[in-house]
Amino acid sequence: YYVTLELFHQSFCTLTFMVSALHLAEMTLFFTLFSMSVAMAQASQPTPQPWCYDSVMKESVMEPDGFYVESLKDINLNQRHYLALQASGLIYQLPDLESVTDPKKFAEQFENFVNSPIEGYQYYDYYTHRRSGLKYAILSPINPNDPWVFAFSGTQTALDWLADLSLGRSQIDQVYDLARTFVKCDRTGSDGLPISSKNWIVTGHSLGGGLAEIFAYRGEGLRMLMRLPLDRLELVTFNAFGAMDWIQPDASAPLIVPNLLSSNYFVTGDPVSVIGTHIGDTYELQMDSPGINLVESVNRHMLSTVESLVIREGWVDFSNAVQASPPPAKPINALRGVADAFNLLMGGGHADRLTLRLENLTLLERVANIAIKRNLSHSTDRALLIYIVKMAEEFKTELEAEPSHGIKDDMIRDLGQLITAVNSWL
Repeated sequence: YYVTLELFHQSFCTLTFMVSALHLAEMTLFFTLFSMSVAMAQASQPTPQPWCYDSVMKESVMEPDGFYVESLKDINLNQRHYLALQASGLIYQLPDLESVTDPKKFAEQFENFVNSPIEGYQYYDYYTHRRSGLKYAILSPINPNDPWVFAFSGTQTALDWLADLSLGRSQIDQVYDLARTFVKCDRTGSDGLPISSKNWIVTGHSLGGGLAEIFAYRGEGLRMLMRLPLDRLELVTFNAFGAMDWIQPDASAPLIVPNLLSSNYFVTGDPVSVIGTHIGDTYELQMDSPGINLVESVNRHMLSTVESLVIREGWVDFSNAVQASPPPAKPINALRGVADAFNLLMGGGHADRLTLRLENLTLLERVANIAIKRNLSHSTDRALLIYIVKMAEEFKTELEAEPSHGIKDDMIRDLGQLITAVNSWL
């Protein structure tokens, strides 16, 4: 009996062990298949892309789930490039001290600028740097799917452009700094998302177009180095100078950004677009070229000429532009000497500069008084005073670098008082 019972017990244990072994194998197979399916599911998901660069943490920041920006190429080309054309003209309306001498006219020009952004857009930022002449505006769209616009100001005549060219190095250094800011996380839109996560159109006319080329190339190159999403930036310029000589003096070196989405438009016979080598694709807006004189050359450089060639009977059409080889390039360095000489002739001596700056100080004070006397009743008065403070602070810094002079010390004191008085109203 006991022998029979023991045999039965051993048989039961053996059977139980076998069942347990099979169960364990089944569970192992199940978890193996489960793990493989999870891995495959994860692999099938798109890898999250970084959208900005945290300069403090020195690392990319990943975008949240569900974030989406419509591709620039999904927006009609005429719509995109007309937007660029509008912005290139709009930035000229932002006044600076050297271009407007009447305080009421200065205030009116500023108010017109602030109150008349492009339809569907609002100003995110605008800036004029007194010393270098750099002027730009950032326009943010009301519709979050529309592209942001970064517009650089240029000059309206070829003669002015030559004068400004001697200041180009300072402006270009500032543009480099702007490009670094573009990929950082601390510049955010109204939705709290970094503006570098948006689609961008970078644009400008004349000198502004050359600066736009530098900004676009530098910004996209930084985004590539940071492994940020590309193809969210488009460069559109009008009668610009070619900026490749500034970006990459060694023409034989490979391009950092070889496929930058770009359209550089130039009018036949324009005198500025033949200076330097352009970044990206060039397109000619054709006009009859024989017998061009100096006056005609200047007219062809004007932004209004570009508008007349692409806007007809209320319709915008860039299809008439012919893709072209870059215009025959004249080296920038060859013209810098001419620009420096021209600036020297026009700039005058130290005493004359101080006299001009004294006029600028008087203008700043009178413009500030316009807003203060209205008790900030106008919708743009507060913005006007903030703009005046910015210009006064730069003016003060500029004067402090001048050689010692009695007038200089008085102006620095007066500027300090102006800044304090305006801030008290703000």
